[in-house]
Amino acid sequence: MLQRLSIRNYALIRELELDFRSGLTIITGETGAGKSILLGAIGLLLGGRAEGQFREKCILEAEFELNHSGLKQFFQENDLDYDTQCILRRELGPAGKTRAFINDTPVNLQQMRSLGNLLVDIHSQHDTLLLHQSGFRLKLIDGPSGALRILPEYQLAFAKYRETARQLKALQEQELRIRQEKDYLEFQVQELDEAALQENELPGLEEEFKSLTHAGEIRDALGQALQTADTESEGITALIQRCMHQVKQAQRYSTALDGLVERFQAWNVEWKDILFEMEAALQKVEINPNRLLQVEERIDLINRLLQKHRCADEQALLRLRDELKTRLSEAGSLEVRIGELEVQLQQELDQASHLAKQLSKLRRSESGAIAERVMKLLHRMGMPRAELSFEWSDKALSEDGMDDLQLLFSANAGQPPQEIGKVASGGELSRLMLSLKKVMASSVALPTIIFDEIDTGISGAVAESMGEVLQQMGKELQVISITHLPQIASKGNDHLKVYKSGREGTTETRIQRLNADERIDEIAAMLSGKKLSEAARSNAKALLQIKE
Repeated sequence: MLQRLSIRNYALIRELELDFRSGLTIITGETGAGKSILLGAIGLLLGGRAEGQFREKCILEAEFELNHSGLKQFFQENDLDYDTQCILRRELGPAGKTRAFINDTPVNLQQMRSLGNLLVDIHSQHDTLLLHQSGFRLKLIDGPSGALRILPEYQLAFAKYRETARQLKALQEQELRIRQEKDYLEFQVQELDEAALQENELPGLEEEFKSLTHAGEIRDALGQALQTADTESEGITALIQRCMHQVKQAQRYSTALDGLVERFQAWNVEWKDILFEMEAALQKVEINPNRLLQVEERIDLINRLLQKHRCADEQALLRLRDELKTRLSEAGSLEVRIGELEVQLQQELDQASHLAKQLSKLRRSESGAIAERVMKLLHRMGMPRAELSFEWSDKALSEDGMDDLQLLFSANAGQPPQEIGKVASGGELSRLMLSLKKVMASSVALPTIIFDEIDTGISGAVAESMGEVLQQMGKELQVISITHLPQIASKGNDHLKVYKSGREGTTETRIQRLNADERIDEIAAMLSGKKLSEAARSNAKALLQIKE
């Protein structure tokens, strides 16, 4: 149950520390005093979405006593330390940043929301509209019907089925795309295979193309160089030989010329090697128009493939060819995988359908008894002719099963039950919602339930009866009720008053725990207004069952 609430810098609340007790806690206050602010803070602590900006850092903290073992599973699944005292904290900064903690461990909002749903059920003023939604109606009867024992297993099976269906659809779409482009892929692969590409082939071809194109110029230049070297009148070879002979003649008389002779000898050897290579190169020069045409066509082919596939070089084309072959081979492997997933999907569908039928059987078999319990509460709250029944139909499997549920309701004798949206007034819907919540709370280990003006549209003796129902619920779990009716306010075990306080041009929302005398005055004010009369105080004492 909720034991302590701390609020700092939230809306009109500057700083607030509030302890909560077991049983039925009543919260009252004038319209606009800030009761909705209190609920908003609790909603944020339970993982609700923050609206608007905060001028100062807002810190919200709530301490809960965990008194049933069902919560341990949540802590294990989320890798959190379990303790019977649990603290939720939420921090919201001016820049829109928010942080959430469970027992000082950072968590995301989904984790906080999941835990919050296990700790507190908040009924807002507009939640009666949810009675028009089949999913919400199912939640209300799953606890009393015993369906909650099976629902988690079903939801896990359904989630597996839905994930497999998603995977299968994705593979089928991929296989279809490959099949549609198979011919084109095969053409591309064939084209690249026939090209017989080699790594770094293009630079060599371009060099060969250049040589073949200028073969005549190369041959003429090499021939002229060789002729120049060997011409007797001006040949370089003859000049080198004559110079070397003359230096050798001088060497006989001076050893200082030894190094110069060696250089002439080395030069002579190197020159002969150059001449040899020039002659060899000249022999290799070939004027071959056919080969030139082949090289040119080969270069054009490679460049066309590079441009077509937007590749930088032959290596990229080779990688592309391998990728295309892999995609083609995937088509066969996809067919096998699709067949396996189809079998798996059918098995998971059978399992989910089996569990959904068990859910449906429990819900439908217990729905009559649940309707009887709800009707007894309605009769007790001023609707002696009220009739309620559940109309079931099947639907496609969804997260909450295969059941579609309609509530058929009649408040008056002689009026056949119809869909609640057509026949129920605001006050009747409030009583119906409270009755359903009462039956649900009796069956589910929910620690705390908060009602925000569940008494909308009722008064007098009906309000008295509704207060008694809330009081009885308070014996089974912690109930917090925001009310504007004195008949309900008088039934609480604890009474908190929300009010505004002005100081130095500022307005703050404050909360006060009322003692016995203050409670009499508060209920008297709810009966007669700000001006308290003795009659109003006497009526307040009567409601509180205080003897004069």
